[in-house]
Amino acid sequence: FMRVPPIPSGGRKRSIVQDFAGGFRYVATHRTELSLLLFFLVPAFLASPLESLLPIFADRIFQAGATGLGFLRSVQGLGSLVGIVLLTSLGDFPHKGKLLFASVFGVGLFLVFFSASSWFSLALVLIAFVALSQFIFTTLNNTLLQGMIPDQVRGRVSSIRQLGRTVTPLGIITA
Repeated sequence: FMRVPPIPSGGRKRSIVQDFAGGFRYVATHRTELSLLLFFLVPAFLASPLESLLPIFADRIFQAGATGLGFLRSVQGLGSLVGIVLLTSLGDFPHKGKLLFASVFGVGLFLVFFSASSWFSLALVLIAFVALSQFIFTTLNNTLLQGMIPDQVRGRVSSIRQLGRTVTPLGIITA
């Protein structure tokens, strides 16, 4: 069993709007946290069309139909699984920022190669690397952000990060 020290109460009650504004004030005054939040939007916006376009790739580009789509989705899961194993095997390592940048670069690079591929077997490998890179980026981004935020504003800043997921439909519209 874990022994968790008691968490002191937050003091006086504020409205949701005041709490939300407090989260934005915190982020606006802390450049690194703001950078991580904004950086999170890049793959959320640019890679999000992949999910809605994958059935089209499977059907029209690769002529693999529903079975091909199943394989594409399966290797996405495999890529994410490899990302989990890779990150957990690294443990707490220095230079997480470098891997963060490398992984977001990998998302973009592997997406470009995937979109240009006309060979289904190559596309399977590339989509696995897209998922691996995307998993590593998302996990590191969240880990770095959560590690920097003080407990008093963690929930507010996490809420702002979750708002970043709203760019996903915008990325799909642009596709």
